Amino acid sequence: YEVDGTTYINQRTFLDGYGLNIPAGTINDNTPAFSYGPDIHGNAIRWTPTADRNGPSLLEIQGVIRVDGDLHLGTSKAMVRYDGRGTIYTTGNFALHSDFVPKAGLRFPSDTSVGIIAAKNMLLADSADAQLRLSGAFYAQGAVQCTKQNEIAGTIVANFYDFGNQIPSIFQVPSLLDHMPPHMPGDESVISIKEISWRERRPWIIQKT
Repeated sequence: YEVDGTTYINQRTFLDGYGLNIPAGTINDNTPAFSYGPDIHGNAIRWTPTADRNGPSLLEIQGVIRVDGDLHLGTSKAMVRYDGRGTIYTTGNFALHSDFVPKAGLRFPSDTSVGIIAAKNMLLADSADAQLRLSGAFYAQGAVQCTKQNEIAGTIVANFYDFGNQIPSIFQVPSLLDHMPPHMPGDESVISIKEISWRERRPWIIQKT
């Protein structure tokens, strides 16, 4: 994996070294407002919780944000709106408990695009949460579990899918290909060549007489 002329063993090694590490295991309506960054790579995050349960909280993100361990995001039966182009990477599990959609007036993914990477498993709503509306790119190295009939605009990629007896609605967004969150798996084109056969060709040599 190569970024800015530096080659990394794999994408995880890159994310560990490049991302802005923040001390957060839970980010929800009870989490005080915070702001980290920007660092030397331009990575930054700002959290503004709702003033009351009737309004959404706001997550503003740029670049790659790294969380060491598990992360729980959102409050059950509430909403998180986001702005910016960024990726949240957790070295453990990730759980989302609230709606996760763009800031009012912005369109996904052309105006704002956020991705989530879980090095282990991802939970999109637990049994106590409501059905979620989500927009984003979601990737788990392990399993993605949906316990509700979530409505998802974007994509989910994982090694395993556990939807139980619930069938989420997943709406692929073709323009996401051109507006991927930064450094998500698949954010760059991959070209491979397989040799089938070959033969040597020599140029014709024309001799003057």
